[in-house]
Amino acid sequence: MEIENLNRELAAAGAHNNYQYLGQKLTPLEALVNGPFSAKPYVNILVKYLSRVAVKNKDMIIRALSEKGLYTATKPLLDLFDDPQMTELQLWTVGNALHVLDDTSSYEKIIHLT
Repeated sequence: MEIENLNRELAAAGAHNNYQYLGQKLTPLEALVNGPFSAKPYVNILVKYLSRVAVKNKDMIIRALSEKGLYTATKPLLDLFDDPQMTELQLWTVGNALHVLDDTSSYEKIIHLT
């Protein structure tokens, strides 16, 4: 249910809700991940829902936040490493997102994750 709410909020904020990829109409979240669109205008919405959705639904939000300069997402992404429900594969996705964000203020915390 929360993913549907997220998609409604993204659409209301102006995210593309008619984008098609390989002949399939994508949700606004899917369009941010698979389309040529920036998540910057929607980062606060995405971060808000990152803590609301079930663990199994976090991957797409994490992938949408994988954009250089979205520093607002750094702390919420780092916090996912403390969530015991996150799988190893999901944490790899988080690590990739943090790599893409390239927030130098997070380096110290990332080093201590290992």
